[in-house]
Amino acid sequence: MLNTLHAMEISNSTPSTKWLLKMICQQDLPERSESVLLVVALLPSKSPEVYNKMFRKVKETLVAEFGDIGQRKRFHFDMEVAAMNACRQVFNESRVTTCYFHFAKNIMDKVHRMGLRDYYADMRNPGFYNWLRTLIGSALLPRDLFDNRIWPYIEQNVPTRDVRK
Repeated sequence: MLNTLHAMEISNSTPSTKWLLKMICQQDLPERSESVLLVVALLPSKSPEVYNKMFRKVKETLVAEFGDIGQRKRFHFDMEVAAMNACRQVFNESRVTTCYFHFAKNIMDKVHRMGLRDYYADMRNPGFYNWLRTLIGSALLPRDLFDNRIWPYIEQNVPTRDVRK
């Protein structure tokens, strides 16, 4: 069951700084008092200041509504760094996770912007392809395995671009 907690409009002095924040709460496991909160916000910019203001408002609303925001807090993002940093500042004891799809997409977008698409696709020399797929796939591994085994491998095996003409 979805309950809309709050739909609020917050604005400063000009229409360009107006933003809409809608919070929807779904009580998933009533016996464990766990809920999922979905926050949808139409913001005037992706600046750290705007994200900080938004997360402060979310926290303020949750505390006003429930008196507490619970112990286990996890926030899931689509790789928006400013939003993740603001969330960590406001909800400093929370766990921030990211979307695997957007992580992989951002890496591949960077490959394209750097002009490495053909190098990535060249299966005559699959080193870069394999290295990049290892990097992308490493996001699915446990953190300690990544830190102790995968990241050192990735750092030590950065492929060099063959510049043969």
